[in-house]
Order: sequence, then C-alpha cells, then structure tokens
Amino acid sequence: MYRILSAAGQNGERRRQVTHPPRTILELVVHGPSQVFARDITRLPGPAKSIWFHA
Repeated sequence: MYRILSAAGQNGERRRQVTHPPRTILELVVHGPSQVFARDITRLPGPAKSIWFHA
C-alpha cells in the first residue's frame, strides 16, 4: 500500500498540522511617573540558580 501511495505522491502526513499565530510583543507606553509597573519586585532572582530574594 505504501509503495502505491508513494508512486501516486500521496504518502505525506495525513493529520491536520497546527499553525500557531505569531506572538505579540508587549509594548508599554508611559507618559508620566507611576503609570506602569512592569516587574513584580517581591521575588527577585539571586546570584545562582534556585536562589531568590523575597521582599
């Protein structure tokens, strides 16, 4: 069966392939102080892996 399908050019993937939409980049526009906070500073990464500083 595979030989017959290959000769007819029909041996490709038959499942529907998912195409993901492109990711949008977040853009923050600020026109004054204290309008946008982009980072949660209650838990900051430390100097090594698995080390966190908690505020």
